[in-house]
Amino acid sequence: MVLILLLSNALKAQTDDNYIPLIKEGEQVWIWDVSTDGAKSFYRAETSNDTTIDGTLYKIIDVYCMDYSVMDSTHKEQFYKVFMRESNKQVFVLGAYGEQLLYDFALNIQDTFLIGEVGYPLQVQSIDTIEVANGKRRQWTLSCQENNVVAKWIEGIGNTEGLLFDVLQHFVTGGSNGHLRCYEYEGVLIYHDSSKYNDCENHLLGLNNIDDNNITSVYPNPAKDVINISSSEVIHSLKITNFAGQTVYSSTENSKTATINTASFEKGNYLVQIQTDKGQTTKKVVIE
Repeated sequence: MVLILLLSNALKAQTDDNYIPLIKEGEQVWIWDVSTDGAKSFYRAETSNDTTIDGTLYKIIDVYCMDYSVMDSTHKEQFYKVFMRESNKQVFVLGAYGEQLLYDFALNIQDTFLIGEVGYPLQVQSIDTIEVANGKRRQWTLSCQENNVVAKWIEGIGNTEGLLFDVLQHFVTGGSNGHLRCYEYEGVLIYHDSSKYNDCENHLLGLNNIDDNNITSVYPNPAKDVINISSSEVIHSLKITNFAGQTVYSSTENSKTATINTASFEKGNYLVQIQTDKGQTTKKVVIE
């Protein structure tokens, strides 16, 4: 029994060390739609700057309402702003009604999560590991008292029904359904609900997965000890971040090529940001 408890604690500690926060450095974009009584709304949320309110640091999230018939990011109107922060795996949102707990990624199976001002209870039914962007993420499934699933949270991404989806309305009335179409981080598509939508990478959605005609390349990929970077333009700076949003390497350059020693990097997926006169290009690389 002691051995089992020690092993369980060790595994939990290991999992905690690999936690991917929802609020992280770099540009993040969420796109989701909500259907209510036959009407459909289309939303896009983008991270902006940081701000301090009453001594607390928040990340500004700009939320846009999109023209669903056009689905073009140029046809968007500023809907509202929210302010989010994360502490101890809990994500808080500051809106018109004060600060509320939006996510709690510290919950365990059978723990209760209270939503809304009146505190409607949801229970964590399961915590699974799923494949996302060639990596593994944990997913929390939450149900109401009738064991109807009303929310699924993916660490580092948010609710599969939308970053700011109104779970309370879904729970109380059952008349609202949302779908997170996609999520991108630093210009790279991380999550795409391909089971329902095949247009997530369409340029009309405003994502930045744009073909740069191979003017920049990162190789080998997958890599082990080194990665090489070449560009048709002079490289001014390089930055490598992991999928938790942490910068693991940065440098200034003045050449069309660069070689980076990655022997000390942990195995996993990384984003390589390359700055040239043509702008910033982001490439995904796997370190084995």
